[in-house]
Amino acid sequence: MKKQLRYFFLFILLCLFLLPLSSKPFQDHSNAYDFAISETFLKFLNDGHTIQPILKIKLLDRTKKVHSISDDCEIHISGEPDMNLGDPTSIVVEPPNLCKISPAGQQYDEGDSTKEWLTVIDQFKDKVCDVKGFPRIFTEHAQTGEASTANPNHVFEIHPALSIKSDNIEQSFNGYLKTFEKMRHITASTAASCIENRTLEIRYNKVDKQYEFRENGGRCGNFIIVEVGYIMKESIRSTDGGHSVIARVSPDGKSRMTLKLYTLSESEADTWLQNIETKGKVPSDRKLILGLLTYDYFSIIRALEMPNGSWYQENKWKNVDWPLALVVFGETEEVPWDEN
Repeated sequence: MKKQLRYFFLFILLCLFLLPLSSKPFQDHSNAYDFAISETFLKFLNDGHTIQPILKIKLLDRTKKVHSISDDCEIHISGEPDMNLGDPTSIVVEPPNLCKISPAGQQYDEGDSTKEWLTVIDQFKDKVCDVKGFPRIFTEHAQTGEASTANPNHVFEIHPALSIKSDNIEQSFNGYLKTFEKMRHITASTAASCIENRTLEIRYNKVDKQYEFRENGGRCGNFIIVEVGYIMKESIRSTDGGHSVIARVSPDGKSRMTLKLYTLSESEADTWLQNIETKGKVPSDRKLILGLLTYDYFSIIRALEMPNGSWYQENKWKNVDWPLALVVFGETEEVPWDEN
């Protein structure tokens, strides 16, 4: 009996010893964040006054092949930036439409091999490159990547990437930004859910000198199709690298929502917006466009700006108004909802 009691008390002591470990899953995680952007990177984007900044990135692994048109028609290249971007730390470079356009800028015929792109991209492996393109910030792959591959966990992308340069080697992707049949996009209902319901909050971490973000609501994805019903001409802004505008769009053929559009220079979409700006006439016909969802870093910066010119630096959550934007690839004829 004494032996049994001794074992019983030993068991109780062991349980007490392990209690802090076993209670760990029940800790309050309400103060956690989803991703972070360093103060250095946000100020770099703000001071650059461009929607096509040049980042110095050491390019590492690439995907094994060019993705098909039903995927995203791209090659993904992981990289190490020369500055601290935030958390997660990785960045991925994604040139557009490589399954449809050759390194020489010619459109592929059906059945043509795209293997030549692998040789082109491999020229830049393990080199520090000047990469130019749109600095996309989104959580699509924040927790679904694989370490040490072409697609690590990341929220930072140069997507679309429009040029890569290292030493005397340069590959331009100007003229590649357009749409093709059967390009991948999320469903109309998912797109509507994302635009209508996604929210973003921000706070400052003084220790790590970074801005932390918490996202909620909406089902989001990568590419979407929307119908542009109205362009707010007075909101068109010309900037280095392209234009921006506030538009009323429908992602599902029923609802109408406000969304910011970015068009990148030397693309057909940018020419369309530039013509509206210069000629002053807003087309009355509907326009279906395909683009890439992103968190709008200008909206983020606007949320941080204080009346005295300083930036918000409180460790309290603050809402980012109008957090989403669409980087326009081009016009499409595909209607992603039932018109019957």
